[in-house]
Amino acid sequence: MNTGQVFVSHTSDMAAFPRHRSFVQAVLDAVARAEMAPVEMRYFAAGDSKPADYCRQRVGNCEVYVAVVGFRYGSMVPGETMSYTELEFNTATAAGLPRLVFLLDETADLPADLTDAEPGAVEGFRQRLREAG
Repeated sequence: MNTGQVFVSHTSDMAAFPRHRSFVQAVLDAVARAEMAPVEMRYFAAGDSKPADYCRQRVGNCEVYVAVVGFRYGSMVPGETMSYTELEFNTATAAGLPRLVFLLDETADLPADLTDAEPGAVEGFRQRLREAG
């Protein structure tokens, strides 16, 4: 049997929130229950290619894309004007993958370190996600 792959996109803060069982862990558990294999940037090995190119390749090799998006925009792709999280979403969209996007509710009680001091980039990204269909 060939196990399908699910790209799980998130910023590092979402991998630890909420503290006792993160939303990302809930996604990983669901992927396992579906008998599929999760693919996450945090487990990428070092390689010769640029991280953004490798990221695009790994997203493109998956059957499904899942994002867990809070209130941090994430690490910027060197030489580009977007975060890796947004790059992953754009790559999944261009590849025609089914996309499941979970946005943390605006009323969530978050510690200050889980929100960007300048929310413009993440708010713009969250709006693009809402409008993406």
